[in-house]
Amino acid sequence: MTRLPTLILCASSLLLAVPNTTHAAAPNPNPSKPGARKRPPAKKGPAKTKPKPLHRRYFVKLDKPGASKGASAIRYAFQAGDTYAVTITNAGQKMALGGGKFPKLSATFKITHTKVTPEGTVVYQGVLKKANAKRRGKRRDANISKKIEAGQQQLKRLVGTTFKGLVTAEGRHVISWQPPAADKKGRGVMWTWMLLDILKESTVGFPRQALGKGAQWMVQIPLPYKEACAQNTYTLKGAKKNKVKLEAKLGGGTVYDFKRKLSAPMKMKLVGSGKATVNLRAIAPTTKFKQDRIVPGFNKSESNQSSVKVGKIKKAK
Repeated sequence: MTRLPTLILCASSLLLAVPNTTHAAAPNPNPSKPGARKRPPAKKGPAKTKPKPLHRRYFVKLDKPGASKGASAIRYAFQAGDTYAVTITNAGQKMALGGGKFPKLSATFKITHTKVTPEGTVVYQGVLKKANAKRRGKRRDANISKKIEAGQQQLKRLVGTTFKGLVTAEGRHVISWQPPAADKKGRGVMWTWMLLDILKESTVGFPRQALGKGAQWMVQIPLPYKEACAQNTYTLKGAKKNKVKLEAKLGGGTVYDFKRKLSAPMKMKLVGSGKATVNLRAIAPTTKFKQDRIVPGFNKSESNQSSVKVGKIKKAK
């Protein structure tokens, strides 16, 4: 009985001397070495795409809803099979960067609505029926005169070419045109694109909300120039059946470089005004706009006058 405490003491000493193997080994701090704990592979989801910068998006923003009396949402009322002519003129009064007066451009397009979707989007086909570039004033540079004459001849050759487009019920306009293989470059092609851009940019977008007399909203339209957009503000003057009368303030800005090797990009500001009468059955309104492009560092601004005229709509038979 006297040796029992000694046995208990020895057993306790043995237990303290045995290493503890019941705990897991500590994780290896360096995963590149052998014995490192492997992590499960991350799940691959759909590739994330960067959202388009706000200054390059098309959008419509309502500023003032206008009078509540008689207010209603305005939507285009396109009909399949309708045909009509759209005549566009573009005359630069003075050119700060080109020297002299810009030719007066004019074109007449025949528009045919080929399809209208259940959402109200119209798909159409356009044909260039007439085109002209009229010289304005005398040019001292003979080389520029020759280029303008070559552009006039090319513009005549482009008569008869077709293009496609669509306009949503809210007014977003998209145009697709492929010049003929023999005339992919040149002033005539550039002038045709300018006239098609006027056609696209003239289309008025409408907000989804109800609009009353005096309503104001802004439409931002990306332009073909680098980092460029137009920001046009419209004021509703009246609406009756399919006719909507508006006043417009034209604005926006861009980096103005003309693809030249400039030491630094120059910011350009767009300022203008005009009036528009929208026929909700046509892809473009009847307009008369005057716009200035102000370029820092130049004494003169680039002034421009453009107009769009929509002919009588012929209903589908």
